[in-house]
Amino acid sequence: MFRSWIFLLALLLGGPYLMFSGASDARDIKRLQANGRETIAGVESIEWRKKRGSESGFRGHIVFKTESGDVVRAEIGLPQQQGQAIKDGKADPMVKVRYLPNEPGIVRLADMQDSSSETRWFGLGMFVVGLLMLFWRFRNRSAGAAAAAA
Repeated sequence: MFRSWIFLLALLLGGPYLMFSGASDARDIKRLQANGRETIAGVESIEWRKKRGSESGFRGHIVFKTESGDVVRAEIGLPQQQGQAIKDGKADPMVKVRYLPNEPGIVRLADMQDSSSETRWFGLGMFVVGLLMLFWRFRNRSAGAAAAAA
């Protein structure tokens, strides 16, 4: 019983979080496409997760120079193959990135895919499923109370 309430709460809170996150990513990606500058960044270190014996979720700690000469350190997500190759030393620890000149902390891989709409739809789906589950629980509870009173 308690676990199902935690799941319901995760749906009701996680859905809006994913919708907000997707909207924020979409805004940043549009800004990067319109005003971003490309450069080569050095990968200082790589982090990853181990899932069922395989490594995934690669994050690269990068450093690059902006057009104005400022040195920027940031963290970006890396595709599985690229992250694995850099980690294993089979690829140069360099990536092409796109950053905003006025906010160089906003940086993504230059060949990034915009998956923000999928994230927003998934978040909406989670939230709707959570609302339906909540409605179903209260409906069953009120039906049970009415049957007990009769």
